[in-house]
Amino acid sequence: MQKTGGLEIDYLDGQPGVYSHRFAGENATDEDRVNKVLTMLKGVEDKKRTARFRCVGCYIDEKGDKHIFEGKTEGKIAQFPRGNDGFAYDPIFICELGKTFAEVSSEEKNSISHRGRMIDAFLNYLKEK
Repeated sequence: MQKTGGLEIDYLDGQPGVYSHRFAGENATDEDRVNKVLTMLKGVEDKKRTARFRCVGCYIDEKGDKHIFEGKTEGKIAQFPRGNDGFAYDPIFICELGKTFAEVSSEEKNSISHRGRMIDAFLNYLKEK
């Protein structure tokens, strides 16, 4: 299975999207990426900071047929980083639990993560076959 995904921010027309890792440059750190997003959203009110993490995977079966699976987690971008866990954009992504991904436990994050939801969709497909 091949997968791709990233953080999509509505106010930024879906950016950074699949370019999430390279959004602030090839050698940027997680802090650089977070700072770039926060700078681009400076002064933007909370209700316009909607975003989601999306993960899409493609499985090509033995017949060569492509099967697409998607997982997403809706949320919004915080005004400033919060929390100490996670990586990348986790400190600024407020998930449906009302906390950033960097503030939730790994169990909580795994239960609602875009990657987990995509894998669940794929596993459900396999169970049906």
